[in-house]
Amino acid sequence: MGMAIMYLPFFAVAHLSANLFGYETDGFSEPYQMMIQFSGLVYLVIGLFFLRKLLLLYYSEKVTAITLFCVLFGSNLFYYASVHGAMSHTHTFCLLFLVFFGITNLVGLKHRLFLFLRHIKFVFLMIALATLVFLPQMLYWKHITGHYFFNSYVGEQFYFGNPHLLEGLFGFRKGWLLYSPIMIFSLIGMFMLFKNRKEFSCLSLFYFDLYLCDFILVVLVVWRCLRIKSHD
Repeated sequence: MGMAIMYLPFFAVAHLSANLFGYETDGFSEPYQMMIQFSGLVYLVIGLFFLRKLLLLYYSEKVTAITLFCVLFGSNLFYYASVHGAMSHTHTFCLLFLVFFGITNLVGLKHRLFLFLRHIKFVFLMIALATLVFLPQMLYWKHITGHYFFNSYVGEQFYFGNPHLLEGLFGFRKGWLLYSPIMIFSLIGMFMLFKNRKEFSCLSLFYFDLYLCDFILVVLVVWRCLRIKSHD
């Protein structure tokens, strides 16, 4: 439902245009296709705008411009913005997550938690609003299926025992670092943040833990495969 909400203002413009200029108002005619594609470009610009504002707090205009250029043209972001604007990639790029920003040590983490406790009513308000945002999805599932919770990915599932992590990083089908090798610098930079930009240290630690878990899982999978091969 999240993508539908982000499409909504563009869908509304497309629906109005279809009515005014005699197109089919079925959600699939040219105005709808054009506006949904255009939505990806708009959210890309918004994401770049706020990423620039964040970077300028710590770096020069030159460094910030080079970084934005590399992020846009060195990753698959430009492809999804220009070719597949209806996909979720540029939309999620627009939604920055900085809850742990500014925490440099355990004392800072404790202060942040106490800050939440001192303003607990606003925390509950955030939870209530988050629940309210998800409520239409639950009502839709109830209307369609008779259940408030429903797995809409029928026939699909996660395969945690067969993760394909190496292929995901270096595979020729969709390998992240194979087709976006400049992102290697983002992994290196993640470690450098511990030393140079302590405001991001908690965020870096969070993502470092994710990558470390991935690495351990890769080692375990390879070790298991070698054991199976040795038994054969």
